[in-house]
Amino acid sequence: MTKTYKIKSTRWLIRFWNFVFITLVIVLVFGLGASIKNSLPYLWVSFIKPFDDASNWIVNITKGFSRSGEVGQNLSNNITRFSNIEAELIKLQSENKFLKSQLGLKDKINFVPLVAQIFNFDSFGFTDFVNISLGLSHGIKENMNVVGSDGVLVGRVGKVSGKMSQVILLSDPLSRISVRTEKASGIVIGRLNSNLLFDLIPKDQQIKPGDLVISSGLDGIYAPGLPIGRIKKVININSSIYQQAVVEPLAKYSQLNEVLVIEGF
Repeated sequence: MTKTYKIKSTRWLIRFWNFVFITLVIVLVFGLGASIKNSLPYLWVSFIKPFDDASNWIVNITKGFSRSGEVGQNLSNNITRFSNIEAELIKLQSENKFLKSQLGLKDKINFVPLVAQIFNFDSFGFTDFVNISLGLSHGIKENMNVVGSDGVLVGRVGKVSGKMSQVILLSDPLSRISVRTEKASGIVIGRLNSNLLFDLIPKDQQIKPGDLVISSGLDGIYAPGLPIGRIKKVININSSIYQQAVVEPLAKYSQLNEVLVIEGF
């Protein structure tokens, strides 16, 4: 009896420990499975991240090559555009030089490096002039152009002495200057204490109040492109082959304090 009981007890213990072992294994398996399930996204991210970074690096390099191609194309287009502009500039410079040679114009206007102070303003019955503080000792010569500080044409140098000169204003009745507007050309005649007269304008040329009048340079004395005044009134006489206009000068002669002297022709 005792032996039989011991054998049965031993079998029961073996079965018990087997059950405990299997239970522990099942618990460990489920626990490990749950842990792997929870950490799987992080493990996957860690695993795939190097490949993802490599893919992004390749994509960025591809984009860089694409952008480099676009930059190169834009640079090529800009070079072509600038080359065309340069060619057009050379063409215009050549045409300008040819026209100047035909008209006998100088290529450059040189400023005398001194500002002339005005001594006095004189107006007689047939002349209108001012005296300035520059003369032969400063390099001043007859017929040099005189402009105000704002670049408006005032007149030209007349008599020159050692340290002073006389400037004949555009308002002098004996003053004549070849001028033009955007669509017309003629001459401006001085008038004492009054507006200037724009004369000898062909009737097929258009002029209107407000048009800017500038020097044309065709008289061989005044440099081209210097502003003189604006048309105030148009005079059209049926019996005349020319039209005229009253020009209000931009320069205020009585208010001049200093002027600049430049070379004409």
